[in-house]
Amino acid sequence: MDSNVFKEKSVTEAFFPVELSPVYVDPANRSNEFRRLDRHFAVMDMELGHVFSVVTDDYKLVTNRQAYEMSADAMAKVFHATKIQDLACMNIIMPNSRSFCHIDLIHRNSNFSPWQSDDWIAFLRITNSYNRTRTEIA
Repeated sequence: MDSNVFKEKSVTEAFFPVELSPVYVDPANRSNEFRRLDRHFAVMDMELGHVFSVVTDDYKLVTNRQAYEMSADAMAKVFHATKIQDLACMNIIMPNSRSFCHIDLIHRNSNFSPWQSDDWIAFLRITNSYNRTRTEIA
C-alpha cells in the first residue's frame, strides 16, 4: 500500500469510558425522595458526565473499543487470516457530543484486483452509537 494515500489516525481517539449507570426518579416530585428504577439505566460518558440515552436492562452496551476489537473477526471472515495489528485507521467521524462514531479501517496488506487494472483494498466501517440513532456494527 502506498503510505502517501492517507495519514493513519490513532483509533484510540474514539475510545473513552462509557458505562450503564442506575437511574433514579422522584415520583412525587418531592426533593430527596428518589427511588432507583430497577429496569432502566443511563448510558453515560464517564469523562464528561453526559447522559446519551436511557435504556432498559435488556440493552447490550458495546463500546467503541469493543466494536474495534470485533473488527478483526469481521475482516477475517471475509479476507481470511486477519489480525487487529493488520488494520489501519484511516478516518474517525464523531461529533463533539461523542454520541455516535464511525471508525473507518483498511487492511494494510490486502490489495487485490478483482478485475484487470482495478485495484481494491479491504475496508471496514464500524458504526456505533450511544444515543440509539445508529445501531449497526458492520
